[in-house]
Amino acid sequence: MPDIIDDIEEQRRQQIKEIKDLVKKSHLSQGGLSIPEILMLYYARSYDTEYKSFQSFWYYKYGVDNPRALLNSLCDRGFIKKVSAEDSLKNYKIPELKELLKLLGLK
Repeated sequence: MPDIIDDIEEQRRQQIKEIKDLVKKSHLSQGGLSIPEILMLYYARSYDTEYKSFQSFWYYKYGVDNPRALLNSLCDRGFIKKVSAEDSLKNYKIPELKELLKLLGLK
């Protein structure tokens, strides 16, 4: 049984290495962003500044070892900025707010 687990772990490590290699070889956007950075821009508004853990897909699908560092890098480079919850809500449109309330089971 340990041999099977070792084999699976080795396959996973190899897959992650391949993903990281593909990301390194990929072209950057016109703004100089990599694929994981572009994805983080999309997800960033759902993370608060104290977000402790991130979904495992950052590592297993995109080879990102440290999503927090990626998020901070985007902030430092001016692609996103940290705002209060109140300021963040001001950026939502009514249909988006209604969807958020629905997800929370609120009216």
